[in-house]
Amino acid sequence: NVSTEFNLTVLRTYGLSLASAELNATFSGKALVFEVEVKNTGNVEENISATLELIPGWNITVEPSILQVAPGITRSLSLRVEPPEDVEAGDYTFAVEVWVRERSLVSETLQVNVLIPVRHEVALYIPVTAQSVNKGEEAVFSVWLTNNGNVEERVNLSVSKGELNRPFVVLRPGEKAEVTMTVQAERAGKETVALTAEYSGERETKDLIVDVRDSGNGENSNLYYYVGAAAGGVASAVAGYLVYRRRREWE
Repeated sequence: NVSTEFNLTVLRTYGLSLASAELNATFSGKALVFEVEVKNTGNVEENISATLELIPGWNITVEPSILQVAPGITRSLSLRVEPPEDVEAGDYTFAVEVWVRERSLVSETLQVNVLIPVRHEVALYIPVTAQSVNKGEEAVFSVWLTNNGNVEERVNLSVSKGELNRPFVVLRPGEKAEVTMTVQAERAGKETVALTAEYSGERETKDLIVDVRDSGNGENSNLYYYVGAAAGGVASAVAGYLVYRRRREWE
């Protein structure tokens, strides 16, 4: 009998595959979380990591930093994507490179597409909504507008009475501007003036109160009457005393 010995060497092979080469999502205000499925197509256990292509201002992370995957097994990396609060509307794309730490040249690239939908939101703030002025004077209101949306907005302004220092403003996301509203006090009494802001199909109206005093017949005139009456009474009393004293002297 002849005995033959063979030495069989099994080469180490490294490889991986992704369940998908592209991920798509729409941002709705909360952080996006993706499960990236990675399969070890080699014949040895692999330590798999991911390198991110970052977008300035975005918070993008992947966990775990090192994922151990046995041959033929599929496991998942958790990818978390959070845009900044002031992100503008549009389509954003970044890449994630998934690679084997033992063989860095063995890698696959995942493309992630995130849609930021358009959001229209303009805040209208008036610090003082009621003023009291004399007839003939002017009531001046300050109006602040802030673009809390994620697209540039043109805001058209109108009033039921009075004048605006500008009829519209154009605001970038996060920008604010002041508009001055002036109302002439023409007649005594309380008057409601409506201020309306319109943008991108949205409409908001604020009511302002102007309380007009009649300076000729109001509290001031009453004050003058009482002061005059008091002064007249004092004068009459003094005159009466002098007449009485003169009569005593004659007697």
